[in-house]
Amino acid sequence: MRSRWLPLFSASDSIGDHLWCDGCYQYGAWQFILMGAYMGYVLQQIVPDETLSILLAVPTAFVATFCVGVVMERLVVRWLYNRPLEMLLATFGISIALQQLAKNIFGTQARPLTSPDWLGRAG
Repeated sequence: MRSRWLPLFSASDSIGDHLWCDGCYQYGAWQFILMGAYMGYVLQQIVPDETLSILLAVPTAFVATFCVGVVMERLVVRWLYNRPLEMLLATFGISIALQQLAKNIFGTQARPLTSPDWLGRAG
């Protein structure tokens, strides 16, 4: 029986980029957030209207990261469900590869996302 505290520890430890899910200890969850953020950046470069770009970026980011996640699960994770150490190593390697791919495409400088004016107005 797995500990009830392990998910809490996983969410709060210093590394912070792994996930305990259905008996599998996986790295790479933050790289899907990275893909969604860069999808927003790319769409904002293509669509100049800030409101339209953010309205397109949110569903597009979900669909794109979902598709990459399905491909990753079908090609790698599915075969490693009963081998937790190999799954940890495989997803850690994919995490490093996705980080390096993002660095190669976008560079290491921060990329700004401009929000529409209506998102900045509060009460």
